Amino acid sequence: PGDSVTIDIGWGHGLDKKETMKKNSFRRIYVITPDGKKIRPIKINDTRFRFTAEKAGSYAVGAEINPGFMSKTTTGRVMRNKKGLNNAVSCMNFDIRAKTIINAGGEVPSSKKLVRHPLEIIPLNDPGNLKKDDVLQVMVVFNGKPVAACDIHATHEGFKGKDHEAALSVKTDGNGKATIKIIQRGTWVLQARLEKPYPDSKVCDKYMYAAGFTLSVK
Repeated sequence: PGDSVTIDIGWGHGLDKKETMKKNSFRRIYVITPDGKKIRPIKINDTRFRFTAEKAGSYAVGAEINPGFMSKTTTGRVMRNKKGLNNAVSCMNFDIRAKTIINAGGEVPSSKKLVRHPLEIIPLNDPGNLKKDDVLQVMVVFNGKPVAACDIHATHEGFKGKDHEAALSVKTDGNGKATIKIIQRGTWVLQARLEKPYPDSKVCDKYMYAAGFTLSVK
């Protein structure tokens, strides 16, 4: 407690494939304190923020980019819905968010580690004390309800796979739960994705929700 915590925002397909975030794409970042209050961290620059962990307990950090439409056309991709596009092939309305958990002394129940994103990966055991060869148990929820048969792709620091390739992948069970084997030290990123039909197919085809969860392994 009392320590200053620095948060860095990354963007790209994989930890070693950092890309420059497009201007005006980042929406907001916030911190949920151990007593449930939402605070805004201090902005250092466009991708770095800072806050002070004033109390012991678990802090949940949430980040979002601006949601929007992306249409695939016969000539490429455009950031708009497909209404009025004569050459549209498909369209998605995306919602992309990420979170991490920072422990400042003591473990708290997983229910206190929520940021209330539409799609969210919830750690069921303490991610702050993980070591190589441990397991992380997680649950994926959509609007607070477990998501069965949801793919979770995990990538760790130093992994040299191709674009969109993960170090390992698992699928949630009927209760929305899954187990990740921690095979490497360093930073890990877990990603889950869920698609839902868009209500007006003349405008777009589907909603695409993406959730990320970052943790550090000793």
